[in-house]
Amino acid sequence: MARPFGWHSGKLICAEIEVDILNVIGTTGALKPLSGNSTTTFTNATLSNGVLTVTHNLGTKYVTVQIYDNNDKLVLPDEITLSTANTVQVDLGSFVSITGTWRVVIIG
Repeated sequence: MARPFGWHSGKLICAEIEVDILNVIGTTGALKPLSGNSTTTFTNATLSNGVLTVTHNLGTKYVTVQIYDNNDKLVLPDEITLSTANTVQVDLGSFVSITGTWRVVIIG
């Protein structure tokens, strides 16, 4: 329940929002995942014109995408497009050709 602006217990209240904390952190105190995550590996043969299309089936469009190369280093792709609630496209075109097996991690 929001309190009005003003003074409360000797403090100036500018804005206050009530949050159901158990829906955010649960009873264990650990943060709950919003939807889940999806991890898969890919090679150069998986790319289509330098673009990787991943179906993650998390049911949410706004996800976080991370790419790791074959040396387990975080790689910044050229562009990430959140296509649908279940797919993303990762543009790796500037890498021309990737070596070995890379990994994509999607958190939603």
